Amino acid sequence: MWNLYDQNVPEFSEKCLIFLNGKAQFLNDLLYFVHGNLDSEMQATTKTLNELQDRNHGSIQEAKEQFRLEK
Repeated sequence: MWNLYDQNVPEFSEKCLIFLNGKAQFLNDLLYFVHGNLDSEMQATTKTLNELQDRNHGSIQEAKEQFRLEK
């Protein structure tokens, strides 16, 4: 990427600084994007796990009740 930038942008004093600033901004934006996606996935996974836990709890309660009635 630097070679492409270096070859196509005229020389001036802040050339490297501008490139590094753009690179840092890109990486920062990428980090926020990945963080947002991971946060969304974590929330969806937590919701699914909570639903499974509720279903399992209900199944256990039903099994206990059936076992109690059979006694």
